[in-house]
Amino acid sequence: MTKERDETADFAQRVDAPYWDGLAHSELRVQQCSDCGYWQWPADWRCPACGSYELGWSPVAPEGVIYSWIRTHYPFVPGYHELPYVSVLVELPAAGHVRMMGLLVGDTTDPHIGDPLAGEFAAATSATRDLPVLRWRKQDGAANDGAGR
Repeated sequence: MTKERDETADFAQRVDAPYWDGLAHSELRVQQCSDCGYWQWPADWRCPACGSYELGWSPVAPEGVIYSWIRTHYPFVPGYHELPYVSVLVELPAAGHVRMMGLLVGDTTDPHIGDPLAGEFAAATSATRDLPVLRWRKQDGAANDGAGR
């Protein structure tokens, strides 16, 4: 239902508009229920934990760990030719352990589940459909011994 609502609404009225606004200001914002404190991603109009419609957007540190990852060798997005690329599912400890997808940049060789990541804000470009983005980079101390975590 969120998708249908967002397709017909002006972009500024979308449920996830505060997320994009935050990225434009180099800030990661994640939706949080004002009543019960539950963190949720993706954003929705109602809290799945308590049913409240009182939802806010809290800034969180753009830091997380790799929960899962995949290396892609096929250009699924037209015009995207930087192959191969690594997509990561990043768990955010500072936001109730919600997980969000992103692109791993920098050293993409040998990623491991549990590797610490730092988010990097990038300005909107035509390649990102004129939206700012958050990309992820391994932090110092990330595993590189093949053992994972």
